[in-house]
Amino acid sequence: MMMPRIVEEPIGILQEYSRIPISFEVHSIFEVRLVDQGLHGLALSERRVRSLWVKDYDSHRGEGPMRWASRWDISNWGVISAFLSDRRVGAAGERHL
Repeated sequence: MMMPRIVEEPIGILQEYSRIPISFEVHSIFEVRLVDQGLHGLALSERRVRSLWVKDYDSHRGEGPMRWASRWDISNWGVISAFLSDRRVGAAGERHL
């Protein structure tokens, strides 16, 4: 199995970032439970869903990474990208502190 190469990039690559599809098939969800009324954190347990569905963020027209600058101050942001060979296969926006 080929391992992805992880790269930190400047926020200026949003055009490339926005080409990554943001849809996936939902097979399970995580349920959150308080441990000792929250005093000892949270516990997650995975639960299979009865009926699979597709969550498709790309279907929301006018949204996505290319609109971030109109909604937030992204001057301090960067992107963590994952590549297989030279193909971008994933990414996440990040705020630099």
